[in-house]
Amino acid sequence: MEEKTIDQVKAEAQSVQSFLQSIIEDLKGQIANLSHELAVQRAMNTNKEQVIQNKENNIEELTTKIMKLEEKLTKQEE
Repeated sequence: MEEKTIDQVKAEAQSVQSFLQSIIEDLKGQIANLSHELAVQRAMNTNKEQVIQNKENNIEELTTKIMKLEEKLTKQEE
């Protein structure tokens, strides 16, 4: 079995290190993309929740108006 020289070992280590560094950079990019997507999703959810709350408030307001109108009609009929 042939022994590797120090320069060969260093070159192989440098190659492995470069490979791992490229994987790390790729993973950082993927994490950044996922973080951005999560932020967008959270913003969309917050917006949807606000729309739902506004609709619920409108329904309550309309229900109150209908009840008041019904009371007025009932009083007029008496």
